[in-house]
This record gives sequence, C-alpha cells and structure tokens, in this order.
Amino acid sequence: MCTMIAITTEVHGVGKGKDGWFPITQSTVGYDHATHSQNEHALLLDFVNYSIGTGARVAVELDIASGKALLAQLGEAIRQAEASGVAEGSPEERVVHSHGPGTLVHSHSAA
Repeated sequence: MCTMIAITTEVHGVGKGKDGWFPITQSTVGYDHATHSQNEHALLLDFVNYSIGTGARVAVELDIASGKALLAQLGEAIRQAEASGVAEGSPEERVVHSHGPGTLVHSHSAA
C-alpha cells in the first residue's frame, strides 16, 4: 500500500554525492515503499538541489526504529549546540539591547 507521505522543506547545507560536495536547498522526508532496503516500507530522506541537476541528491532509507534513534540524536546534538553558545541562533550567541518601546537591536556577543 502506498502511503503517499512526503514532507518537503527548504534547507541550507551541503551534501556529498557521486561527483563530490554540492549545496543542498531542499529536503524531503517521507514514509513509503522502500527502493533498496530490505523492508517493504521505509522512512525516506532526500537531500537535493534540483537547480544543478538530478544528480545533486543524497538519499537514505531507514526503518522506523533507526529513524527514531536518528531523531533523538539530532535533538540532543541541537540541544547541546544551542547550550554551547556557539550555535547559529542560540540564545547565548545574541545580546539583546532595548532602545525604547518596541525596538530591539540584536548583536553578537564578543567571545
């Protein structure tokens, strides 16, 4: 049975394909028929940049348990990165100054 589950979002990163590293602009996460794994269905992760061709793609198929483990690892890595104060967008990276009602200026703190 086809589930037709596919969620796509814009992302910013890089991936390594058969021709080397390339910028990634989109990711799709889904759950449907597996193409290469042993399971009938799998979590499908695609990282792509269609503007430079169909070869700019990294694909992964995972079983549900592996997907859950990966999700937990991602969450923990993000939590630790934000807590470190060096992660992009972490609260510790910004110093917020108030310049009157309704006006906030964000700046990077000096390390």
